[in-house]
Amino acid sequence: MNIAFALRPKRVTLFLLKIIGFLALAGLVSGFFLHILHMPSLFGLVPLFDLNEEFNFPSFYSGFAIWFSAFLLRSIYVYEKKNGAKKAHYWNALFFVFIFLGLDEIFIIHEKFSRVEPYLRDIIHIHNANRYWVIPYAVLMLGVGLYFLPFYLRLQKATRLRFTVAGLVYVSAAFGLEIISSVVAGKVNLSYMAIDMFEGVEEV
Repeated sequence: MNIAFALRPKRVTLFLLKIIGFLALAGLVSGFFLHILHMPSLFGLVPLFDLNEEFNFPSFYSGFAIWFSAFLLRSIYVYEKKNGAKKAHYWNALFFVFIFLGLDEIFIIHEKFSRVEPYLRDIIHIHNANRYWVIPYAVLMLGVGLYFLPFYLRLQKATRLRFTVAGLVYVSAAFGLEIISSVVAGKVNLSYMAIDMFEGVEEV
């Protein structure tokens, strides 16, 4: 059975931006109550919108947004395969990558990899032991990047640019800002709040 659907990119983008804007504002207010007013609960609302926490509205949205992207990638794969495209399998591989990223976002799989800390702390020092997951993930990301490089180079210029921008935004939040926030963690100030919020918004 073939199911046809049509999405209007501008409408979808506007809708998602509205959600992101709301979550960003709610996260900022949550951070203010948590770090400035020292009110970690506020009837349970603060943790629900904290951009640096898991199993709350921002993390669920991020996970489902990634799965929505996975759905689109799978749809592209089906279309490309139906039309005999030689490199269609790359779209399917991306589908599985995004499924994993969505699971990781919601179920915090990456933090399990922080168990490598005892083996790496004498070689690489990271202020927060819970951030050691970035090392095995960086190696994994490099391998995945090399696998997809031929596919990436064959994309149309406009599509390649969009992939590049989206990838840089996501990776800079997932890796770069994680490290920076671990350095300033425990220092309750506006810098920490700004980094915390920016990291969360980028991932969302």
